[in-house]
This record gives sequence, structure tokens and C-alpha cells, in this order.
Amino acid sequence: MKPLFAIAAALAVFSAQAPSPSVVVVRAARLIDGRGGAPLTSPVVIVRGDRIAEVGSGLAIPSGARVIDLGGATLLPGLIDLHTHLTSTGVHWEDELLKTTPGQAALHGAHNALVTLMAGFTTCRDMGPTWPYTDIDLRNAIDEGIVPGPRMLASGNYVSPTGGAGDARQFSIYVDVPIVKNLADGPDEIRKVVRTNLKQGADFIKILGTGAVNSKGAPPGSQQYTEAEMHVAVEEAARWGKHVAAHLHGTDGIKAGIRAGVHTVDHGSMMDDEAVELLRTHHAYFVPTMYTSMVSPTNPNLPESERERSRRMKDVKERSFQLVLKSGLPIGFATDAAVVPHGQNAREFGYRVRLGQPPMAAIGSATKTAAEIIGWSDRVGTVEPGKFADLIAVAGDPLQDITELERVAFVMKGGVVHKNGVVAQSRASSPAGGAQAAASAAGWISEFAVDPSELATSGRNPFFILEAGHQSILESGAVRLVITVLDQIKRVAGVDTRVVEERETKNGAPVEVSRNYFAISARTHAVYYFGEDVDMYSGSKIKSHEGSWQAGVNGARYGLAMPEEPLAVKRRYYQELAPKIAMDRAEIVSVTETVKTPAGEFTGCLKVEETTPLEPGQKEYKYYARGIGLVQDGALKLVAHK
Repeated sequence: MKPLFAIAAALAVFSAQAPSPSVVVVRAARLIDGRGGAPLTSPVVIVRGDRIAEVGSGLAIPSGARVIDLGGATLLPGLIDLHTHLTSTGVHWEDELLKTTPGQAALHGAHNALVTLMAGFTTCRDMGPTWPYTDIDLRNAIDEGIVPGPRMLASGNYVSPTGGAGDARQFSIYVDVPIVKNLADGPDEIRKVVRTNLKQGADFIKILGTGAVNSKGAPPGSQQYTEAEMHVAVEEAARWGKHVAAHLHGTDGIKAGIRAGVHTVDHGSMMDDEAVELLRTHHAYFVPTMYTSMVSPTNPNLPESERERSRRMKDVKERSFQLVLKSGLPIGFATDAAVVPHGQNAREFGYRVRLGQPPMAAIGSATKTAAEIIGWSDRVGTVEPGKFADLIAVAGDPLQDITELERVAFVMKGGVVHKNGVVAQSRASSPAGGAQAAASAAGWISEFAVDPSELATSGRNPFFILEAGHQSILESGAVRLVITVLDQIKRVAGVDTRVVEERETKNGAPVEVSRNYFAISARTHAVYYFGEDVDMYSGSKIKSHEGSWQAGVNGARYGLAMPEEPLAVKRRYYQELAPKIAMDRAEIVSVTETVKTPAGEFTGCLKVEETTPLEPGQKEYKYYARGIGLVQDGALKLVAHK
């Protein structure tokens, strides 16, 4: 037996050597934190490990932090969908028992979970698979890091009456699937099924109290479980500390479910004033699924009878939504994906806003309110210190255009970046050795989230003209630099870029000729640098291609050639990110410089200081004029432009 002091010493050594959590800083133009207040401008979110440590405007960047600058984007909490079916296989659910297997459901679930996460939904309440408990297996695999996906609450095996909305046995009575035991009629059977679900690891219970739209069974308006039967499920779940989510379309079923004590009324398609008042007095939540009305009527996988049910329900659902909206009661966000294709969850926002819900309230329904509904307000739903670092970003402002949420460009879950603009495929590649340390140190921004759909090969930044034919000529003594935007496109790292030639000569002889590859954001007008091919000359012959690099090759990543406005003094960013080849970086020194050149005097110029960790101590200064571009590069000054 080891002496006690030896054990204590060993523990002390282990503690001293335990790595501190990694520090990541996320910056953007604005933050909608999920709490419903005005957006925070120029936010800085400091993440330590998997949690948010600090949130504010103008916070100091911790030394050694990895900085992710999202430019003009809007930062939000990870979104929450309260009604998904992630293990759906694409086969109509009433056919799944005969045409698919549990293994297929699990594999499809892994795919659907990733698609949902990439769409910005970092938490889902999954409302039950046709193949029981595949959702619990998926949840566990995500929690263990085996597959990427949202945080999940799983129901395991939804509880349905025979012939009801969850009866998938739509085949001959002479055929059975004994493994599926979700049908329960009467209090005793319901209690047993609920207990079995909870024993198998369900986070909550889903019960189907009325008929359904996408079902051959009872029509959606009909009540299928009595109030007493639903109360049994509520009572038994409560003994385990769990809640009941109830599929309820029809008015009588909605009221019975609320009186029975269900936690959420899912769908809630046929609300009336009494049902709204019951929500208020019983502290139940309304969780509608609206966008299904745009999908189901034209879904070829549904029988025509079910498509017709959806058409008939559309106006009824909209009136119910507006009735609850007018009451001021909280409304949860839900989609019923896979009825809505996985990854299109955010289309629900636009539908709700069209019906009168303010954009901020719609966002709140999928953040703060949704977190309250699932009892996770202590960990998700808002961007606050102590909560999981679940963050998303969109290019524009969703308060002005709610459909921005359909185009999520950045996703972080628990401090891990899962999606980061156009070079998400090379996210794991980063500068090696000392270059990596330099890229992280002192607040140098080395990662930029950009939506690929917004990148263009032609456009104008106030200080950088990316239009074919634009040319600038700079001279100093015998040295001449000609910069020409060519009418040529080159695809780099999956992005179409514009070719810009830089030709440097001395006494007329070539010194260096490079073909540089740029793309410009059509929204922010920030210019991104994707690489260059370089010819270095000795006399009239090419001696080397030193300095050549392309994003996506040998760990190289794209950089920021020219930021979007407004330009902040002391902003630091990498222009090139090619390990051991090109690591140029820039710091904005001033935006009020006056520069005199042979081509004229320019005021309000941008001055940047360029350095590189590959050559410590070396500095260069460049000046850019509005509407012109580069007017001074070291000793070189503009003599002509067109």
C-alpha cells in the first residue's frame, strides 16, 4: 500500500499537469443573445472549453486565444427544435416497419443529426422513431462523441392507442412486428408502456392523444385518449421526474390533455379561447408545427388522403397560432422534421413571422423559451456566461430578414466549431509550430466564417477594386509595380476566385510576377485571399516559384485581404495562412491618412502595418485610397490608375 503522502503528491502532480481549457474568442457585428433585448453591437464572446466564460462589447482578448472573426455577421445562440424525428429513413412512417430495419433508422439518424446541426440547431427534442429506441441510441452516440449532432432529448417509443396516430401497423392483421410495443389501450397498458420507455432511457414521454394529419388512422380532430388515460401517463412520468409531450390536434383532445397535466401541446391545430385559457391556468406550453402545411400537400411520399388532410388543416392551424399569439402566452419552436425535410427546420421562422409573430419573438421561441420548455435554461438557449458554448452565425440581420436563419454560416456546439464558412473542409488544418502560436497570439484573427453563396469574383470594396480591367501602377526610382485585375477566373478550395496579376520590374527587367486569387463578399464587400502562383526571376529567366500557395493545399487556408467597413483601428487579421510559406498579417493603423503621390493627393486613406511571424521584426506599411485601392506600398507610390 502506498503511503498517503505519496498518493497526495501524485494527485498534486496530476492536477498541475492537467491542461487548462482551450480559449476561443468569437467576434461579430452584432449579437442576439436570445433573451429578447436589443442586439449587442461589436460583441466579443470568450469561450473556455465547452462553456461561455464572458460576453460583452470591447472585451480584452486573452493572450493565446484562438480568435474567430465573423465580420459583419450576426451571432445567436444555437437554435432548439422541440419536435423532430431524426431517425426517419425517408420512407413514409406507416411503411417503415415493412420496408426498413432498425439499422437503417440508426444510420439515417446519424446523417439527419449532422444535417440538423449544420442548419444551426444545436438542441432537439426528438419525438419518437417508428423503430423504438433508435433515438436513444442516437442520443447516446452523440453524447459519447461517436457521431456529430445536436444535443438530444429522446422519447424512446411514443405511446399510441390502437388505430391511432402512432399505429404504424398499417398492414394485414396476419403480419406482426413483435419488437414494436408502443400501442397501449387503457390505464394499465399505458402505465406499462410509459414505465418501459423510462426504463430504456427516455428523457420524456410522448403520447398521441388525437388523430393525425399524416396518418391513415383516425382524423386529426378526433380525440383518441381519454383525459383519464392521458393523466396516467402524466402521473407515471412525474414519478420519474419526467414530463409528457402530447400530440394533440383536435379541440377536445387539446383540452383533455391540458387538464390531464401534459407539459406541451404539440401541433395544437384546433385551439379555441377555452383551450388558450387552460394553457394559462395549467402552465402548459403551446408547441405548433406550422411549416408542415407548406410541405405535406405536395409530398409525393404521402398518400393523397393525407395530403388532402394537410390542405384542409392549413387555415385552421393558422387561426390557432394567431389566437395563442394574441394571448401573449409563450410559444415553443417546432418543425416536425422529417415531415419538413431535415436541414430545412429554419423555414418555420418565416412562416410564423408572416402570421404576425415579431422576428425577435420568433427567435426567442427557438432559444430562451424552448430551453425553458425542456428544463435546460441552465445550459442552453441564451448566450450567457456559464452556459454551453452553442453559437451560430448568419451573414445578415435576421431581425430585418428572418430568412437569414435559413442560411447559417457558422455553428459551434460546446466550444467545437462544426461549420465555418467556405473552408469548413480545411478547418482542422492550421499553421504548424511557431506559426500556429503566432496565429493565436495577441488577438490576430486567423479564421473567417463566410457563406459560400455570398462570394463573388467581381465587386468593389471601398479600398479594393476587384473588377476586370482595373489597373494601378506604382513606381519608386527604377522599380515599377503594375497591378491588373484580369478577366480570368480560377477555382481554389471549391471557390471561384478572380485572378489579379502583380508584375514587378526593375529597369524594365522582370523581378517577380504573381497571379493572386481573390473573392469578394457580395454582402459585406470584404475581400478574401485564396492564394498566389509566383514566378521569381533572375535576369530574364524564372529561377523559382518561392512564395506560391493555395488555400486547401498543404494546410493552407484563406485569409482576409481587405476587411469590410466599418474599419476599426488596431484590428489585426491574417492575410495569408500558408504554413512556412506565407503568413502575412495586417494591423489597421489609421483611417485618416493623407497621401501625396504623382497621381494626386488622397485624403481619408487607410494605413496598415504588415508583418509576418516567419520574419520577426520586419514591417511594411501600405496605404489605400477610397475608390482607388493601393496608392503607396513602402517607397512605391501611385503614378497612374484606370
